[in-house]
Amino acid sequence: MAAPAEQPLQITLQGDLFGSKGAEVDTEIYRDSCLPAGDYFIGDPSLVLKDWETEKGFKYPQESAVYLLNGMTYFAIYKAKNGPGSYFDEKGNVYSTKSGYIAFLPIYDSDSDLDAVIDLDMCEILAEDGEAHIYDFEKPVDTQINRQCEGAIDFGPYPFIFTGDECWYEGE
Repeated sequence: MAAPAEQPLQITLQGDLFGSKGAEVDTEIYRDSCLPAGDYFIGDPSLVLKDWETEKGFKYPQESAVYLLNGMTYFAIYKAKNGPGSYFDEKGNVYSTKSGYIAFLPIYDSDSDLDAVIDLDMCEILAEDGEAHIYDFEKPVDTQINRQCEGAIDFGPYPFIFTGDECWYEGE
């Protein structure tokens, strides 16, 4: 007899974590892969997370995981398969990382004090310089690494970011 399939751990989030998008009902999120709706910076966490240098190994111990940001909202960090460098997504956008990690960090949340932990000005500067990008997730987004191919980061309907050797974007 086969062992029963393991059920993913579910966390029920109350409307307060989703308040910035007007959600009034409880929303189930899988701890290991989903992010709430909102505006997200996607780029190198070492350049924008204020506690990255002191807390990387303690507060963010996994190489690739979804975390709760100071009890406010969820964010994700993924270790690029090929380490520090610049990586293309399917549309040819570039994501640069000096630390070898790519983060999905919430920004523009009027209900949270995100600027206490994230350098929001630097998020804007990196996006304007083409080193990172800002996306508006209108709905919760399922995100993971290595589902499509080794090193590919996928996040809902948005283009995959290729951090390994395989890439479906044939740049110029």
